[in-house]
Amino acid sequence: MRTEPALNTDTIKHCLAVDYGFDVGALHWLGTGYDMDAFGYEAVEPKGCSWFVRFSRGPVNPGSVNVPLLLASSGVSNILAPVPTRAGDLWSNVDEGTVVVFPFIRGNDGTTGLTDEQWLVFGQTLAAVHNGGFEHTLSAGLPTDSFSSDSIQPVLNVLNRIDEGACERRADGIAEFLHAKRALLRAIVHRMHELGDQLKAKPFERVLCHGDIHAANILVSDAGELYLTDWDTARIAPRERDLIFIIGSRIARKVEPREESIFLKGYGSVYPDPEALSYYRYELILEDVGEIGTRRLLTDDVLPETEDLDLDLLQRLFSPGDIVETTLESDSGA
Repeated sequence: MRTEPALNTDTIKHCLAVDYGFDVGALHWLGTGYDMDAFGYEAVEPKGCSWFVRFSRGPVNPGSVNVPLLLASSGVSNILAPVPTRAGDLWSNVDEGTVVVFPFIRGNDGTTGLTDEQWLVFGQTLAAVHNGGFEHTLSAGLPTDSFSSDSIQPVLNVLNRIDEGACERRADGIAEFLHAKRALLRAIVHRMHELGDQLKAKPFERVLCHGDIHAANILVSDAGELYLTDWDTARIAPRERDLIFIIGSRIARKVEPREESIFLKGYGSVYPDPEALSYYRYELILEDVGEIGTRRLLTDDVLPETEDLDLDLLQRLFSPGDIVETTLESDSGA
């Protein structure tokens, strides 16, 4: 559980009243998520309506609201679209950042497990996203993967800083951990370059991908309904970019072979490229390492209370049986 931020919630309530017309009596801090610049609240109106309010420091990523709105309005089920303001905007600016509102769904995320029916629905829903031709509508507004990952350079910057011995004492635990993994991380960077060069020469169909559709970004309501959430990383990419979270996945929670089989029954026949799966798994590892290492070691914008969360995430990435070990085992060229 994260520490509640020292935000002026009256500012958020005022925004909800003026821009959305909501008479919010209480804001309840939800305390979840790894994005240190985003904070979730349940906004409760006296008449009983609840809304999920996401407050972010800085601007909104337009794709995070435009993509679910397009999907929902196009008839794709199990998608939560943002609630527009009274002026028809998908977010509102406040003094300290931005506010986006979604319907509040009472339930749990997918890390608590999915039923067989929910795995089937998950497969059907992701197939509708991948096969709906949305990449043509969104091609100008979303990044397109080309197997030239932006995740590599931040990791190299962090490793170079560690090699120079110039890390701040405030992040000793993280610096020490990454120092011990520096040879392995450089080997992963090298392997990603190799795979990227090979994959650029292959023909891939590029589709709309969620980009981070692990179990924690699947919401299951108390009534058993399933929703795909958090579209911040939406992109146009080979479908392998999303399938790494299901096929042989240990991300957020282990996906058992039986669960994978049920998902694929809903999704349909697919023959993913094993090298693309390895590439995207390596990319996911480097994204987390680069983000945490940059925040903890290369900037002054550090929240001391998040160090334990950051170190815990890094340790889990490299723990026995987790994504680093299983990716190296499955990558025949590593």
